[in-house]
Amino acid sequence: MHKEEFTNTESIQSQPESPVYQEKNLSLEKYKQKLLRYFEQKKILYKRNDLYVMDMDKFLDPGFIKKIKHIHLGMDNGRRMRANPWKAIQLLADLNVISENDFRKAQSDGIEKKTKPLFNIPASLDDAYEIKNIRNKEYYLNPWDVYADARVWQKNLEAKNGEAINPREWYFATTIFKDLQGQRDENGDLIIVNPDNGERQKISFERLIKRFGKKALGDEGRNIFLKKNCDNLIKRGLIKYSDFFSHSSTTRKGFMTPVRPEKTVSEKRSDIMLDSSRYYIGRKNFLIDGQKVPTENLKIVMLDKSKAGIIFNHQGIEKIVYTFNLLSEEEKDEKIFSNITEPLQQEEATTRAYVNKNKINERILPWSLTKEIPKREDESEEKYLAKIKKVADYNYVKKITAELGEVTGIAIHELSWREQLWMATTAFDLGIKNNFDQLIIFAKRYGKNGLKTWGLYSTANT
Repeated sequence: MHKEEFTNTESIQSQPESPVYQEKNLSLEKYKQKLLRYFEQKKILYKRNDLYVMDMDKFLDPGFIKKIKHIHLGMDNGRRMRANPWKAIQLLADLNVISENDFRKAQSDGIEKKTKPLFNIPASLDDAYEIKNIRNKEYYLNPWDVYADARVWQKNLEAKNGEAINPREWYFATTIFKDLQGQRDENGDLIIVNPDNGERQKISFERLIKRFGKKALGDEGRNIFLKKNCDNLIKRGLIKYSDFFSHSSTTRKGFMTPVRPEKTVSEKRSDIMLDSSRYYIGRKNFLIDGQKVPTENLKIVMLDKSKAGIIFNHQGIEKIVYTFNLLSEEEKDEKIFSNITEPLQQEEATTRAYVNKNKINERILPWSLTKEIPKREDESEEKYLAKIKKVADYNYVKKITAELGEVTGIAIHELSWREQLWMATTAFDLGIKNNFDQLIIFAKRYGKNGLKTWGLYSTANT
């Protein structure tokens, strides 16, 4: 059972409509009735036992949907009123129907015929972002089920109490918590169900944004998009910036693959980008402990979601010599969004999320493999030195973690750097005994949490 750890307000099931909304409904009632008469003429809507019955197949036919926007509803202050998509959904906000299929099934089964809202229009903001409502509320359609562009409408929808609902944020929430069954696991990670294979895993920001289409994202990156479009979800604690990876390699369908970002230094600029932030490295030389190190002999790799490694190439062997902590999501947020008066483009945001020459030196720490992987009491000096020599080669760790990630679907960033080192040392120990397949079988069977548990047990006994 997965733990639910969302901070949210209490569900409001029957939020009263505001006087302004009620007055507006009265003025629009004549337009709604004309729209309903049109549906009845086209035999899409009809009355049975005082219930509205709707032929959903006809209603959702693309040809019919296109015709709706041309329906002339009347005059409003001297202007022709047509049933454009936004207007049609607002007019039908309180229409309760039973689908023709549900009506026939209830009749056949001899059970009570029950209507439910044609469209999912929230009673209020609280209602829109209450997790239980998102998952379990009964209705037939969301606005984007009829009009695909409703996912990216710039114009807000109105809740029944008159509060503004951002369609992009609402679609984002519905996608995560209903369509992809998102919930937090015991580690506090936001996990979804991959619709392709039913497996539970983290999801990349790119995977989510593909559901909106390129039109929604434009030139914005993860942080800017979430800040502009998902403010309610963030403030209510339903999502965090760190829930979504934005610079990880993805499969053809957009899910995480176990490839870690690696950066070399260009003579054209003195910094590199990792996880949507820039870090000063230097053009020709990197200054470490007062010594100049040619940048052509090093590369920067993202070890896990909070740490990067500085790797030196010595005679073809790549070794991590230093590490530095990456900017946390809170640090990024402070750098990007403090003292801004207008929305930022992604390029401006990454310029702000920058660690300069002085600050990078404050974050750099020397790294020692023997401190991370101490000698076991039952291990001979010879075997320990052989293991350290092997695991000290970054490419060996990279190879082992990639192989395990490939067969298990575990993304590299889901494991800490120490856990990855444990995987590499375990692979070395098992490989000596020709039992490496045991690790593969275990990882496939028990996944990330199993590896973490085994790793904690092993490191606690070293």
